[in-house]
Amino acid sequence: MSLIDLRFRHAVAVLCGVLFFALQALAFDEAILGQAERTAVSLRQDLTRIENELSLPALTTDQLIDFRRRLDSIRGSAVGETEALTGPFAEVDQQLKSLGPAPSDGASEPQDIANRRADLQKSLERIKAAQTQLDLITVETDQQIDRVTQLQRSQFFQRLFERTGSILSPAFWYDGLVASGVFFTRLSQLFANWWGEVSRGGEFIVLIIMPLLLGGLFFVYRAIRRWFMRRFGATFFVRKAPDDTDRLWRIVRGAGMVGVTIVALFTIFYLSFEAAGLLTPRFAQFVSAFSDLLVFPAVCGTLVYRMAAPINPAYRVLNLDDKAAGRFAFLATLSVVLSEIKDSFSEISGVLYLPAAFLASQGASISIALIVVIAAILIVTRNQEGLTSAAHGGAVYFGWARQFAPLTWLLLAVSLIALCLGFTSLAGFITEQIVDTAFLVVGLLLIHHLSDALVVSGLDRASSFGQFLRRLTGLGDRGISRLSTLFRTFIDLALVFVGLPLLFLSWTVTWISFSSLIDRAFDTFKIGDISFSLSSIALIIAILVIGFLITRLVTQWLNARVLSQTQVDKGVRDSIVKGANYAGYVAATGFALSAAGLDFSNLAIIAGALGVGIGFGLQSIVNNFLSGLILLAERPVRAGDWVDVKGSEGLIKQINVRSTEIETFDNCTIIVPNSLLITEPVKNWTHHDTIGRFVVTIVAGVSADPQKVKEIILKAAKDHALVLYHPEPIVMLRDFGKEGFIFDLKAFVGDIMSGAAVASDIRLAVLAAFKENDIALPTVARDVPVSEPENRPKA
Repeated sequence: MSLIDLRFRHAVAVLCGVLFFALQALAFDEAILGQAERTAVSLRQDLTRIENELSLPALTTDQLIDFRRRLDSIRGSAVGETEALTGPFAEVDQQLKSLGPAPSDGASEPQDIANRRADLQKSLERIKAAQTQLDLITVETDQQIDRVTQLQRSQFFQRLFERTGSILSPAFWYDGLVASGVFFTRLSQLFANWWGEVSRGGEFIVLIIMPLLLGGLFFVYRAIRRWFMRRFGATFFVRKAPDDTDRLWRIVRGAGMVGVTIVALFTIFYLSFEAAGLLTPRFAQFVSAFSDLLVFPAVCGTLVYRMAAPINPAYRVLNLDDKAAGRFAFLATLSVVLSEIKDSFSEISGVLYLPAAFLASQGASISIALIVVIAAILIVTRNQEGLTSAAHGGAVYFGWARQFAPLTWLLLAVSLIALCLGFTSLAGFITEQIVDTAFLVVGLLLIHHLSDALVVSGLDRASSFGQFLRRLTGLGDRGISRLSTLFRTFIDLALVFVGLPLLFLSWTVTWISFSSLIDRAFDTFKIGDISFSLSSIALIIAILVIGFLITRLVTQWLNARVLSQTQVDKGVRDSIVKGANYAGYVAATGFALSAAGLDFSNLAIIAGALGVGIGFGLQSIVNNFLSGLILLAERPVRAGDWVDVKGSEGLIKQINVRSTEIETFDNCTIIVPNSLLITEPVKNWTHHDTIGRFVVTIVAGVSADPQKVKEIILKAAKDHALVLYHPEPIVMLRDFGKEGFIFDLKAFVGDIMSGAAVASDIRLAVLAAFKENDIALPTVARDVPVSEPENRPKA
């Protein structure tokens, strides 16, 4: 064997060894695959257990909700593990491709490489098997979720249309009366048992922390109020007629303060009783039901009373007279109390194990009361005179609600018929939904109207909120306008994305079902090699919007706060701002495409496709775009320049991506393609500087002394404050006319835009000097040719 063969074999062995260790270093983490396999086994066991439990009879609503929650958890885990295996699968597949196919012609290869290929092939098959198992679990879980959803829907409609007894039947009310006695008996037993238990083991001394916590809460409130009054009291608490912002803010503030206060009091009560050992499990459920009965009606009652403002029409936001406002506030509050009593009694009945007759009679009684109260509200709001302009003078809201009165009457009629036929659950559902939907819509629209009113007040320097906003932010009118627009847009979008799901949830859909729909939005689907989901699409749009907004804000800040403080001329500033805009837009698009999972290694393919598109139909667009970039970089013309392009003369107002806007001196805008400013001759009067020459032609009579005329014209030019001394003005006798001598004054001004006004001033001065020196003017007007154009912009 020759020395060359030995060296060659040695080099091959070394290369194979290096490749082997490199592949070993790039090997995927097998712990991920092991975790996925163990998870698949565990999820399969959980899914099988749930399938067996779903076959049991008489499943309760709570059990179905629990099954739905567990199934969603299984599905989320399966999808997550599947996505976690995507990286290892691609990694192993790439390593197999780098090894190449096994020799097929009987040729040998190093044993290490062959073993490595076999290990990688085995790992790839394990990954595929795990992915298949997880995908199968996901599909079966979706089937079980649909099964649970069907059971929930069936139970809901079964419960909704269950006949419990007609309100026209005396036996129905007798059974309810007997069940009411059971309610009071078991309620007294609950308190007796609670007292007997806590009297033995409760530490009542701990309840002393309750007044301490109340005192601390009151101290914090007083400190915050004192600080606010000291800083902003002079702005907000000035006696004046309330505007729309004051009325709406008073409503939202009052309801929010009542809600926060009651929640804080109940939290202190709960913590104190729990620390003292006075909260048994059953008594805690009773306290929870009682707190719901108090908090929601208190908040909604405050909201209604402040909207109606029965004793203070100046703060009223509803078109109701004084008598109707008081009745409406009382009836609306009563409707909320009745609706919440029904829910609280349903919860309490579970604690006290009350018979079904109690719930049926209690639900029917509350439904009848709600029908009467809602009907009274409709009658009161219809049969009244409304606000007088003298007592109010501000905007009123919710006038559109009158259009829903026929639908409400129809729903009330359906509820009453349902009660007569024995469908008390259906009647209760309809009446409760009327109340809950009305208050939800009113609350959301109050926030919407308040945001609009805050925007209007923020733009007004004289308003309380406008002064507060300017003192808080230090912004001017323009900044306040932009901030207000951003605030209004954010509030409206937030109300849409929060309000619609809440309305959706209030009608037959449980929260677990809705959360499952949200989770499904995060499922992925593929278009080619790129994976998408509703959430990723929303993320891409959000990245683009945020990127464009940030770019806009940064460029505005750059222009207003940085470039405006320098000595850079407007054209350079415009070029820098445009360049920063383009860079920001490109960066935002790149981030969005990266979030979409686009592989930028395929840019050659995209560039090739763009090349074909440009070759077929985008030549002009790309030409103008590149010309715009050249204009911004070389700046042969800039914003504010006085240019003449193919006879179109005017000022450049803006250089855009594709075209440039030129405003003529007749106030006409000409859109010129950018390529025209690159390929065609352009006369730029202000390219390097704004200095320009103007020409004034003056004709003196034949009897005038030419030297005297020259001195007068030259003196008029030099006496003008805007005429430059360097270069100095000159006067030339250009020609001998039939009516006299033709003189040309050629002078320079620092800003060519003022040339026309300076020329006019000089003509007037020469005319006055001619009259003073008895120099005759031509008696016949005629056109005098001039060597320079006199089409100049107005001063």
